[in-house]
Amino acid sequence: MEGLLTELLRVSERASSIARLCRAEKALFELLVEEKVGSDKNTRFAQDFKTLADVLIQETFKYYLGGKFPLLRGYICGEEVNTFTNPLGESITVEVCATQDDTSTLLTKVLDGNAAAARMLAKAVHTEVATPELTEDVKRFLSETDYLDLENVGVWIDPLDGTNEYVHGKETTEGDQHEEKIHAQGLPCVVVLVGAFDRRTGDPLMGVMTQPFWKRCPTTGSWQSRQVWGVCAAGKHAFSITPPPLKLKAGTTAGRKLVVVSRSEDEAIKELLSQLGFEVVHAAGAGYKALCVVDSLADVYVLSKGSTYQWDTCGPQAILRAMGGDIVDWSKAIESGRVSEGEALKYSVQAGPDEDHSHKCNSGGVLAFRCHATAQRICDRTALKGY
Repeated sequence: MEGLLTELLRVSERASSIARLCRAEKALFELLVEEKVGSDKNTRFAQDFKTLADVLIQETFKYYLGGKFPLLRGYICGEEVNTFTNPLGESITVEVCATQDDTSTLLTKVLDGNAAAARMLAKAVHTEVATPELTEDVKRFLSETDYLDLENVGVWIDPLDGTNEYVHGKETTEGDQHEEKIHAQGLPCVVVLVGAFDRRTGDPLMGVMTQPFWKRCPTTGSWQSRQVWGVCAAGKHAFSITPPPLKLKAGTTAGRKLVVVSRSEDEAIKELLSQLGFEVVHAAGAGYKALCVVDSLADVYVLSKGSTYQWDTCGPQAILRAMGGDIVDWSKAIESGRVSEGEALKYSVQAGPDEDHSHKCNSGGVLAFRCHATAQRICDRTALKGY
């Protein structure tokens, strides 16, 4: 199990390097635009570069995880379809090749001959990255629970959760932050998400969340990343929190709870949550909102709509479970009036049309939490039934 966690951390950091490179290098940044139509569309590419960045990170995970653990091949899944059609009408499958030169050659075809951009991306994919050392206590825990049957493990990847924030590249200012340092928007809301799950039970086992744009280095000004991970297996749990959760500030009310939601959340639900004594705070990105709960910046994350997918929640749920929390189906929990194992999200790698993600959707919404009692406080509210 230690080997799988270490590899997830290593590839997640490599993904962060790719994400930062795409924003730091002028040749790549100029291509980093949202897909447009009509006269606004970049006619040099049939697909926008934003999508290519997502796909390349996804394929990087598949290449390194599948290479290290052959039994996982075919069960490493992500959001993106990896086939592109370039301006010459050629259908090209994006993948990481055995050598940096071969990867560069393939990417040059996708990028319509932009060899400079292709070389930089290929270098980021193939360059080794440092990963944090696990403590001896964690290594001992992982060795004691090293029963993991890789024949029954699947992996879900969200290469860049919060893509809109990534594309617009806004650096958060004090005005964009809640007093608890929750970012309403901006690059810190971008998160690389990866989660491993048991294909027999659908239960999440291991998760890694990485912020490529956590904060600026005070001496160099370059972006630094941050990783959080969790493992829950065989009734044992281990997790890493860096930095430690914030303590209750002086002068705040201990009974006051904070719920993080999307700006598009139903106004009636936000009002009902306020009536329950929750302070409602907005933030971008499903992964980042779940991270706020992991970090104890927020007590719960509520999403009443079916707008997240298995790749959004698998990793975060594994971490929250390791910490004693969970992510459950919002509609089921509210309808039943309880937070229990029966309402927890489950995962699979069932096949479906590439363009149809409905079978991968968390259609009932999500309720993410660290404390069961706090989540139960919401489910006890009968007025929320029907939302």
